[in-house]
Amino acid sequence: MEEQIPPSQLPMQQTLEGQITPEMLAEMKARAMELAIQQTVPQVSGGEDLYDNAIQAYNFLTTKVPQNYVGGNAWYTWIIPVSLTNNQRQVLIDVNTSNGPNLMTAVGTEPTINTFTFTYSGATITPTVYRVYTTYPNPIFKITDTQNIYFKGNTISP
Repeated sequence: MEEQIPPSQLPMQQTLEGQITPEMLAEMKARAMELAIQQTVPQVSGGEDLYDNAIQAYNFLTTKVPQNYVGGNAWYTWIIPVSLTNNQRQVLIDVNTSNGPNLMTAVGTEPTINTFTFTYSGATITPTVYRVYTTYPNPIFKITDTQNIYFKGNTISP
């Protein structure tokens, strides 16, 4: 009997030229949507989130990435609608990579990337203007998910 491989683990189709086919693009979009974690960006401060961290206006709530969610090493990046950050930039993001939602370290996002916006008009996510937040090329957000990982918006700035 032949081993059955779940569709999510099948290798993507590839062309001889190394180009991305429409089928590959559809597979990549579907996989990205499976792995994407969405979180609330509150518009007012006050109270505590589910992890007992203070709620700060325009900073995303504490977000848990469960152990082995990605199944290895991944580069964590955010796309946040500009309108949800009061037209400002998320310049610091808190992180804990050792299962502690209340013991966070603030990390600066890359200013050469977070100054740019893009307008998305498709149907995969909400069509609006976004900013991208990452630490690239600093590998501090390139994390192996051997434990629960927690992130939280820390500071916004004009």
